[in-house]
Amino acid sequence: MKTPAEWMVWTSKDGMFSVHFPTKPKEHASEGKTIFGTTEVLVASSGSLSAGYYVVQTAHLPASMTATVDDILGTFARSFAQAWQGGAEPVDLRLDQTTHRGVGGLTFTSVVKGPQGIALQTTARLFQYGDAVIAIAVMKPEVRNAPKMLPTRFFDSLDFRPAIRSEATEEEGHPSETSAGQANSAKDVLRPKASPSGE
Repeated sequence: MKTPAEWMVWTSKDGMFSVHFPTKPKEHASEGKTIFGTTEVLVASSGSLSAGYYVVQTAHLPASMTATVDDILGTFARSFAQAWQGGAEPVDLRLDQTTHRGVGGLTFTSVVKGPQGIALQTTARLFQYGDAVIAIAVMKPEVRNAPKMLPTRFFDSLDFRPAIRSEATEEEGHPSETSAGQANSAKDVLRPKASPSGE
């Protein structure tokens, strides 16, 4: 296993955020119906069942979404855990407030069922940034000789772009930037401009 100093920087394709992985993550993108309607979902994950998983999942919100940030993140957290439970409602899900680099979010812990029925102790943090919900999670197998994982190193590496620029405002001839963490509802969130991943 690489030392923390050797972890690699992975940047989202839209350039909205970056995070450090211990090894090069595998990426999977899909578009379909989700709890937020039809949207694109991207998953980047590093690890294995024996070593544990480091996971980042993002889903872009439709412009018509009007729920509050807490409702959106709470729903996403339950959906994340439920997907690993084979669709069963998680019974031990605990949600708490958190803040990272000035962006408010939620953190949760839950035990979910992984491949081969092995339980995975999952700790995750969720944030709404720009028009996306970002989930960053560490999933540690509950087995004898459990692997040593570095959740703090992973969580602390999450780095947001400092500002999101409004396309609508630019079109009107009034350039404006706002902190994405200050948005109170999805309809207040500005859509980011696409940028190279910088990977």
